[in-house]
Parts: sequence; C-alpha cells; structure tokens
Amino acid sequence: MRVLLAIDDSESSEAATQMVIEQAQPGKTEVRVLNVVRPPTLLVARGMVGYDPSLGNTWEMEGEAAQTLVENIASQVRARGVRTSSSVELGDPRAKILELAETWHADLIVVGSDQRTRLAGYLSGGIPEALARRACCSVEIVRVPQKETVEMA
Repeated sequence: MRVLLAIDDSESSEAATQMVIEQAQPGKTEVRVLNVVRPPTLLVARGMVGYDPSLGNTWEMEGEAAQTLVENIASQVRARGVRTSSSVELGDPRAKILELAETWHADLIVVGSDQRTRLAGYLSGGIPEALARRACCSVEIVRVPQKETVEMA
C-alpha cells in the first residue's frame, strides 16, 4: 500500500504522522512524506520600487524548514521499518498533493484536519475536504483528539 502523508508543522499533522506510524506495516506499506511550500503571494520583482531582499531569504528559510520537517518525519516512519521517501514541493498545496497522489499512484492520502500553521490560507479554506472530493484515491483526515476540560467549581 502506498501512503502519501501530507504534512505541515501543525498539531494535526503530528496526529496524522502518529496514525501512519502506528498503522504502517513493514514490507507492505510505502510512505511518501510531503510538505508543500507556498510561494510568497506579494513578491515584488528585483529592481522594482518596494523590492525587499529579505523576501527571498524568508522564502529560502521556509524551504529549509520544510526540508528539515519532512526528513525528520520520514526518519520516524523509517524507524518503524517502513520504506519511506520524502519531498518538498513549491506551489498550491491542494494541487501539488493531488498531483503527487496521482503520479506516485498513492492508495491513500493522510492529512491532518486543521493545518493552519504553515499553509494558512489554503488549508483553513478546506484542503482536507477538497482532497476528499477530488483525490484519485482514498483520503484519511486525522483529527487531533480533543482535550478534556475540567471545570473548577
């Protein structure tokens, strides 16, 4: 079974990762860990008034952080004895996840339910739901367990 684990640095991605680690079967499951970095939406071209060189540095740092994240998650899955690969893509998270699922022939996409940290504008707009509607394979949306609150009298 080929599992595409689409992550960011949110709590729900941690829950999705743990679910994959617990359910993956060595020798029977292959996992691809994916993070999609969104390009800056207001990038001003070099040489234009208002260009800020720090935008390029920020974008580069985002890519480096994403690479570190997928490598760390991939090593956790690999430690379970599961064949694992990882990648960082640039673009629209919805499109990139769907594209990779199709070209990689994924059997399942696993994604957290509320990934607002790194992919804010896209995932809060319903990426997990969009994946469930448009993916070429099954999609598992992992929720973070609700913490019980204790009321003080």
